[in-house]
Amino acid sequence: MKTIHFTTGMPRAGTTLFQNILAQNPKFYASGTSGVLELLYASRANFTNLSEFKAQDVDLMDKAFKSYCKYAVSGWYEGLTDRPVCFDKSRGWVHYYEFLSSFIENPKVFLIVRDIRGCLSSMEKKFRKNMFRHDNNDKPGELKFISVEDRVNTWVQNPPVGLAIKRIYGAIQRGVLNGGRVHIVRFEDLSSNPEKTMKRAYQYLGEDYYNHDFNNVQQFTIENDGEFGQYGDHKIKPVVKPIAPDWKEILGGKFSDSIVASHQWFYDSFYPEVK
Repeated sequence: MKTIHFTTGMPRAGTTLFQNILAQNPKFYASGTSGVLELLYASRANFTNLSEFKAQDVDLMDKAFKSYCKYAVSGWYEGLTDRPVCFDKSRGWVHYYEFLSSFIENPKVFLIVRDIRGCLSSMEKKFRKNMFRHDNNDKPGELKFISVEDRVNTWVQNPPVGLAIKRIYGAIQRGVLNGGRVHIVRFEDLSSNPEKTMKRAYQYLGEDYYNHDFNNVQQFTIENDGEFGQYGDHKIKPVVKPIAPDWKEILGGKFSDSIVASHQWFYDSFYPEVK
């Protein structure tokens, strides 16, 4: 039976890079954006609502459904790879941690975070680069999506950015991130000191460290980015190196400061050095 671990995180935060670094290890299989959680989500709805399940012994049905979920995830990866350790990537795992824990004991989950200003600056740059593509939020006749502030406020109040941030906030409220159950990886640490960051990840996994080549990270995950719109670029660069903060230039200094002020809980949790 496969050993399955889980990667979740914010958009434009390096989850694809993290997965492809992991995939250098011949023991590891790392997915692109996965729909496995959605399969389980749909199954959960049927299990909850169908009379065929509700009419039987509740405890027995609960036990059977949890077993179904466990073997469904493992079975999915049995069909994908011969590698024994797999990493399923979905932005939803941090929100569904308790659901995941109901059928996998003490699951290993990586939460990739990035300074929100960096995520939004990346989104804004993608918008400017792809203005020949239509964005459904772009409605100048309704005075929407015209200014940087308009776009940022739209992104932080809607999927994928707003949803990811809110899921992380909910996980903090529920105590999911307490006690080292979920391992936090900051994008800035991954890009500036990848070896130290990956060694900490291996310690969390309880695996022997593999000597990764951070100067030649090849693209293992293949995704059709057309399915994710102009903001869903999942192509990585082969060399891992720091990315200089540019949000003051892209978003504006005062507006960048207001992003920190309105998400102080996030910075207190993950970037306490930011004041």
